[in-house]
Amino acid sequence: MSDKLVININGYEITILNLNSDLSQKLKKDFSYYLKSKFGVKKKLNILIKDQEILIPKNLISSHQSQNSITYDQGEIRYNDYYGKAVTLFDYKTETCEIFSLSNEMLHELIYIIILSRSGRFMDLNGLHKVHACGVTIKNKNLLLMMDSKGGKTSTFLELLRDDDAGIISDDSPVINRAGGVRSFPLRLGVESDEGLIAKFPYLKEDMFYDFQREHYARKKLISLSDFRNKVSVCDENILIQGFRSSYRNPVIKKVSKLKMLKYLFRNMIVGLGLPMIIEYFLRMSLKDAFENTTILISRTTAAINLLRSSDTYEIYLSNNIVENGIKLKEFLNEK
Repeated sequence: MSDKLVININGYEITILNLNSDLSQKLKKDFSYYLKSKFGVKKKLNILIKDQEILIPKNLISSHQSQNSITYDQGEIRYNDYYGKAVTLFDYKTETCEIFSLSNEMLHELIYIIILSRSGRFMDLNGLHKVHACGVTIKNKNLLLMMDSKGGKTSTFLELLRDDDAGIISDDSPVINRAGGVRSFPLRLGVESDEGLIAKFPYLKEDMFYDFQREHYARKKLISLSDFRNKVSVCDENILIQGFRSSYRNPVIKKVSKLKMLKYLFRNMIVGLGLPMIIEYFLRMSLKDAFENTTILISRTTAAINLLRSSDTYEIYLSNNIVENGIKLKEFLNEK
């Protein structure tokens, strides 16, 4: 292990040390949009992969336990024991993290979620809030489609990207600033199989894909959104749509009130159901954290209300035909 990787997500700079070449290449694909310096540096995180096991001090009592890990706190230090598969040490005071695991796949997963959790916390505290949705730009408009997990966001997102003129915002978590403006958040894309994706996008090649195995989940094929021909872009006008799976033969879109859409934003943005909220890395529930969480809640609410002010709001009842769903949305946007 010798590679060093620097990522900058909206001013939060992450330096990862002691990477092997395989892990380095995968993380470069994960965060390809954030490798070149587009932002200044406001805060830093250092992640160090250790070649020796991290020993958890004796006589500590667990502060949290899940199916993934057991958490122990010792002042500003947090240890996570992933049931013998990995151990992490996080120092909140210096914003440094040490990771030990013999599994390259486990290292990949942990580094990815640590970066998302810590950068997400930083963004929240700086008025940049994720919404659980897929987002594309079509006809100079931002389309944000909110749906429950496994509801069909990724399939619909990919169908819309078959139009090379469609711009990429995010496949899972567009960012809204406090003023209600939409910002891009393009990361990797995960699919069950690469064959179907190559059939839709013939310019994609098998060697662009890489494997990812999460604990308790099926193996996925990943690809960087930078491998698509579509450009990353955002516009000024917004269309918010709450999507539902249905047994309708054809998809149906109907206008809804902004008050009703606020209910959907409360779920998908203000509370953030469906977004990765990795408790063992930042939710400590100290007095300071409780104050920050209240501040974040107010900021998310403000951003959601401001987003509504500049948006048209709709519901869509999706059919089981993915292609028809995409056509319906494109026709709808062309009419707007």
